[in-house]
Amino acid sequence: MNELPKKIYLLGFMGSGKSTLGRELAKQLNFSFNDLDDMIEEYCQCTIADLFTNLGEDHFRLIETKILKHTQNLEHAVISLGGGTPCFNDNMDFVNQNGKSIYLQIKPEVLVERLINEKAKRPLISQAQNKIDLEKLISTKLSARSQFYEEAHHIVDGNASIDKIIEEINSLINF
Repeated sequence: MNELPKKIYLLGFMGSGKSTLGRELAKQLNFSFNDLDDMIEEYCQCTIADLFTNLGEDHFRLIETKILKHTQNLEHAVISLGGGTPCFNDNMDFVNQNGKSIYLQIKPEVLVERLINEKAKRPLISQAQNKIDLEKLISTKLSARSQFYEEAHHIVDGNASIDKIIEEINSLINF
C-alpha cells in the first residue's frame, strides 16, 4: 500500500459537491479541510460575490492564485478549489505538482438543479434569468473549463453518493 498524498485537491464545476465531499473525505482521512473560497474570503474580509462586484473577475483570479500558492505549505490536507481555479494563471500545473488532484465530474443537468436557487451567491451565474439561461451558461462554462479539469490526476463520477465517491477516491490514492 502506498503512502497517502500530503494534499488532495478537489476540483470541478460550481455545485459539484467539492466542499461537501471534501469535509467528509478529510474527516475519514484525518486530514484538515480547506475551502479555497473560504480562505479567500477570510484573507479579503469580504465575500466572493463582493470581490467580483468591486474588483472584477481578473483581479479576483490574481487573489485566488495568491491564496492557492499558500496551500503549498499545507500537509495532510484536503483542499476544495473554486470552480474556475484550475482554468487561470497556470493553477492546474501548480495543483498537479503539489498534491493529488481529483476532478468531480457532474452531469450538466444535475448542476442546473443544484444551482438554480444559488444564483445570488454565485457571481458567474447571477445573470441567468431562468432555468434555460442557466442551462446555457453552465453548458458554455463547462465546455470551456473541461480541458483544465481533465488534467487532474483522477476523474471520478461526482453523480454517485458521497460514500461511493469516497470509496473510489480511497482506491485511487491506494488507501
